[in-house]
Amino acid sequence: MTAPADLSPAFAEVLGIVAAARRRVATGGSVDLSELPAKVERSCSWVLGLPQEEGRLYGPLLMSLKQDLDALADAVAQRRADVGRQLTPPTVT
Repeated sequence: MTAPADLSPAFAEVLGIVAAARRRVATGGSVDLSELPAKVERSCSWVLGLPQEEGRLYGPLLMSLKQDLDALADAVAQRRADVGRQLTPPTVT
């Protein structure tokens, strides 16, 4: 069974933000993720507010979102480490 095509606008927005952020980080760009936690919470609350039978249909989509968020976190951490190495002066021996 797959999730219905109709998502709340907030949930669709979260999916778009995460996808765009992953693209920006992958190309060396910066992203402002300060509003993302609240938007994710609002979207998950929307799913939890659905009747149980309908909410279950969103399980695979929520797992996909979790994987995307984990991948974004890994990419941001890697980018931060790369920038840190670039900013650290070489050690003179």
